[in-house]
Amino acid sequence: MQRWRFAIWYLAILPLAARLLVELGLYASRTPAGRPGDLIESRDGSVHLVACDRVYVSKAPTTFRPLATLPGALPRMLLYQEDQAFYEHRGFSAREIRIAIWEYLIGDAPLRGASTISQQLARTLFLSQRRSLRRKLIEFRMARVLEARLSKDRILELYLNHVYWGGQAFGVDSASRQYFGVAPQNLNREQVAFLVSLLPSPALCHGSAPCAHPVIRRRADRLLQHVQPES
Repeated sequence: MQRWRFAIWYLAILPLAARLLVELGLYASRTPAGRPGDLIESRDGSVHLVACDRVYVSKAPTTFRPLATLPGALPRMLLYQEDQAFYEHRGFSAREIRIAIWEYLIGDAPLRGASTISQQLARTLFLSQRRSLRRKLIEFRMARVLEARLSKDRILELYLNHVYWGGQAFGVDSASRQYFGVAPQNLNREQVAFLVSLLPSPALCHGSAPCAHPVIRRRADRLLQHVQPES
């Protein structure tokens, strides 16, 4: 009964929240440089986002790898697993939000965030992992700013160079060396599939060696099956 009450409340505020987010995003996309909504990339790979009340500053990756130097399977597997509509949406996916709510209502799984790559990048660069409605609203707005200021490929590139991969690994260069002892351009398809399968829950794999956790293994097998090699 409690779950149904929560679902009804969630559905009731969703249209209002979506409208608010669109307005915030449009405001951010119109603001001139140096004002709230301005995005500044530094040479060290860090990113600065100007907000009304503060400037959000990301950490700089240890080694930055351009997207063009990475195996083609890496972004393709990432998008298949995390955000299949990445090149169609503008920061968030209403479809994924509806699916997440539906899965919650008909099953026993907890309500998932349905975050796009842009939302995940905003959270990775500027926010904590602590879940709250306020953080989610800020995340939506930041994702809209990222989409307005950056190309889709640049968003992917920043994501792959900043995201947490487990252990001491932040960014794809650190992850490929931690788990396989090679530079990312030398990863094979199986190694790429393993790394991508870690992203939803990097804590499942402990230490610096590839693990055989059944969840990780199932995700990797699915990626290898459904994401075909480049011809």
